[in-house]
Amino acid sequence: MTPLWHALRQAAQSQGSKLAQVLLPANDNGAGLILQSQGYAYMTLMRYLRRDLSRVPRAQSSSLEWVEASGCLAEFGATLVHTYEGSLDCPELEGLRSQEEVLSGYAGEHQAAVPHWWLLRMAGKPAGVIMANSDRQVPLWELSYLGLVPGSRGQGLGRMAMVQLLERIQTAGGLLLTTAVDSRNSPACGLYARLGMETFDERQVWWTPLGQPGGPASPVESAGAGS
Repeated sequence: MTPLWHALRQAAQSQGSKLAQVLLPANDNGAGLILQSQGYAYMTLMRYLRRDLSRVPRAQSSSLEWVEASGCLAEFGATLVHTYEGSLDCPELEGLRSQEEVLSGYAGEHQAAVPHWWLLRMAGKPAGVIMANSDRQVPLWELSYLGLVPGSRGQGLGRMAMVQLLERIQTAGGLLLTTAVDSRNSPACGLYARLGMETFDERQVWWTPLGQPGGPASPVESAGAGS
């Protein structure tokens, strides 16, 4: 490992980070070889999607309950971690971070945005979570995460939640929704495609674990390379 990469790794470890990620353009093979020589492994191809919200499907009445996360943070955090079990979205990360680290990571991602976090309940039981952000300056929303617990999958709840989310965002004045999805997650990719979300960019994701450093844990470090 070269001195520069070693210094970057030590800096991340000193802040309590447990893994490092680098994003590359989909066709940048040269930089990938450099990352590989420095101990990084290729994870997946991430797809970035968007959808115009001038017209959205109308949600039908359902028993899916939306609860603001601020009123049930403990239940929300536990459900969020539960949704990672058996997930097809970057499964390599499952179990690497505690509940507190996961929540801290999402909270720190979008400092200039307004967070909108909901716990989803079905028949009074936690079914999943939705984490979105709205831009403070323009009517742009980003879906950071939609996850269902294992027992709630395969029942159409993902589509139900997405349709309701689109309607909520449009009602709030949003004009565009973006999100990112692991290209290996075929159920999610199919759902987003059926709801009219289109790919506008793709990025390689490379990563390396950083072990168990001493000191307090901090959010995961992430870096983007290229444009």
